[in-house]
Amino acid sequence: MNEVLTVEMQIAARARKYPGDALTNLHDFIDSSLLHDCFDSLNKKGASGVDGEKWTDYNKQRNERIPSY
Repeated sequence: MNEVLTVEMQIAARARKYPGDALTNLHDFIDSSLLHDCFDSLNKKGASGVDGEKWTDYNKQRNERIPSY
């Protein structure tokens, strides 16, 4: 089983606490480190997305696309 990050647990807890509300302040939880970790966990051999881009295509410009805070 993959380890669940503390940030992910906080987001899930907030969603459970306010089930009908939109999570409008996710910027408090999501940073570049979390985005990189999530990207690393993706299936590198998976099918391309709806935009036709594969993991390897995105990875070439990863540092430009994921902002540093």
